[in-house]
Amino acid sequence: MKPTAIVGLLGGLALATTLALVVVVAVEPVTPEIAEVATASDTVSVDSSQFTDPHTVSLTVTSGMPAAITSPVSGRVTAASCRPGEAMSSGTSPLSVDGTAVLALAMSVPPWRDIPQGATGSDVEALHAALTALGYDTTADGDQAGGSTTSALHAAFKKAGATDFTGSTLPLTQMVWLPEQETTVATCSVAVGDRIGTDATIATGAASLLDVRVTSMPSLLAPGDRTVTVGGVTVTVDSDGVVSDPSALEGAISASDTDVAPTGTLQLVDAIAVSGIPATAISTADGVTGCVQAGDQVIGVKVVGSQLGTTYVMFDGDAPDTISLTAPEQGCQ
Repeated sequence: MKPTAIVGLLGGLALATTLALVVVVAVEPVTPEIAEVATASDTVSVDSSQFTDPHTVSLTVTSGMPAAITSPVSGRVTAASCRPGEAMSSGTSPLSVDGTAVLALAMSVPPWRDIPQGATGSDVEALHAALTALGYDTTADGDQAGGSTTSALHAAFKKAGATDFTGSTLPLTQMVWLPEQETTVATCSVAVGDRIGTDATIATGAASLLDVRVTSMPSLLAPGDRTVTVGGVTVTVDSDGVVSDPSALEGAISASDTDVAPTGTLQLVDAIAVSGIPATAISTADGVTGCVQAGDQVIGVKVVGSQLGTTYVMFDGDAPDTISLTAPEQGCQ
């Protein structure tokens, strides 16, 4: 065969091979996975998760008047332990006047007289309650000041670092009245060396919280009891958002910015089981009750919350395995 013929034959074979390859590449199908994705995208799996329905809420705070803590005696201050921001506690000695220590006592009735052995009355009952709260037993004295009361007072003064009380009568001049077991000090008014008069203010207690409540309860809430957490402190609230124990939040709220309303996290005490689904899957007229399409069934749901683009619902009955990504065309009728 001639060289030119051989070259022509090889060229023809190469061209045929190239064309064959081009045909194979051009017609090779790549659609099965895309079809599967398109089919799967019509529905979504329904999974259950635990949900506490958290909401960031503003709080409305009502405070009482700051409590003035006063000296029971006049003279020169020879010792003082007052520190702003710290607690002044029942059973401690916040100051000494003319070298004599005074004892702070949280009493339901402010002391107004000396209390000798044999005394009775509401102030004696309040004294017994104060001593009992400090761990001393005065039950043997009944409703009067007696030997157990005196022994308890001697022990209380000694524990407070004061050894100058040895009598059987508790003098008014050695009692500083506190309205609570612990009073957080806002300001201190005296220092060692100051000369003070009877009833002079030695410290001002921080204003107590009379009422704390959620300013506006969220309109969409999952059913169940709730708490609010402020600065790491958690307390229960009622259905109207009123805090059950405002005093428990005093430290957390007093430490917040007073120019801005305090905020907290409102959430369920016990998490509930809910299903998170896309909002497009729900047909609802009021944003609370609605329905979804599951196969050929329309199933009712209750919307309990939403977060990060997911709507959380509770199904009427058992949750289906999958639902349609689109809401029922005919609505929830």
